Amino acid sequence: MESNNERDLRRALTGFEAENRQLREALESRALTGQAIGILMARLDIDAEVAFSYVRRRSMHENRKS
Repeated sequence: MESNNERDLRRALTGFEAENRQLREALESRALTGQAIGILMARLDIDAEVAFSYVRRRSMHENRKS
């Protein structure tokens, strides 16, 4: 039978694994967003703020995370 301490440790580990997965996904998403912003800046000759605004609007319109 599992002790309370073991159960607590297992729950904590599960939580840390989920957080780790979420952070990795966020980093990947951030890298892709940065690439998109860079492409827009180069192709449309706009600054980063305008490019980010464009990406954010498209993301909201398409119901995606940026």
